[in-house]
Amino acid sequence: MKNLNLFKIAIFSLLAFTTSCREELTDTSSDKTNIIDQAAVKNGRLYFPNKESLSATYKNLKKENLESVQNFIDEKGIESLVPVITQKNENKVISELKSRNGEWT
Repeated sequence: MKNLNLFKIAIFSLLAFTTSCREELTDTSSDKTNIIDQAAVKNGRLYFPNKESLSATYKNLKKENLESVQNFIDEKGIESLVPVITQKNENKVISELKSRNGEWT
């Protein structure tokens, strides 16, 4: 009889534990869908609300081609410290760098 009560308590505890973990996992997975949309520009800098958002954005941009990365930069209105140079924008980038640093020889 004592073993039966312990078995019932163990089963109830196991069910309660698995139910509580399942609810937490669904909450965190729904937060990850809006990670990239949360990036904000403040004073010309790109800010992320948390490390996971930065990491997810970095991973997505790393998989993309250079033109997609340049479109992301243009959409956000930021100026990259290291410009993305493609065949379409190479003349524009060179002229911007010349204007920043004076004449190149």
